[in-house]
Amino acid sequence: MQEEINDRANLTENYGHASTIYERLGDFQSALLYERKARRMRDSTASVQSDAAMLELRTQYETEKKEATIALQGEKIAQQRTVQWLSIGIAALLGLFAFSFYRNAVARKKTNELLSAKNAENELLLKEIHHRVKNNLEVVSSLLALQSAQVTDQNVKDAMQEGQNRVQSIGIVHQKLYQGEN
Repeated sequence: MQEEINDRANLTENYGHASTIYERLGDFQSALLYERKARRMRDSTASVQSDAAMLELRTQYETEKKEATIALQGEKIAQQRTVQWLSIGIAALLGLFAFSFYRNAVARKKTNELLSAKNAENELLLKEIHHRVKNNLEVVSSLLALQSAQVTDQNVKDAMQEGQNRVQSIGIVHQKLYQGEN
């Protein structure tokens, strides 16, 4: 009956009892048969238990391996986040630096434009001053020439001519100074 319902736990024990009974009765062949059946049953049960234990150990190993992999991946994700935040920080600093550089360049350009305008204005004023000095020296020279034309005394005429020459010399010196680099 136990063989029909495949009751392995009790069947192994009963094969052992049957083997002992046949052995005491002197039926060694039947005793040997039931002993072999008991051993086969024990071996298959042990194999099933061994397989179950092995399966449990394998499951435990794979679970631990997967947990280690998950932990490793968690560390990698944490490192990637750190790198990501550092990259964002560096990008922000670079952006701030670029903005400062741009703002500084714009301010420098405006300052240079103002200086250029002031320089142009100063050059125009300097040209105007030079023109006025030149005109004033010409007026003085012309007045001396007119005055010397009306004078009859030669000594006075020579003195006027000498004054006119000095005014023209001052004009030449002024012209050289104005056209010079300094």
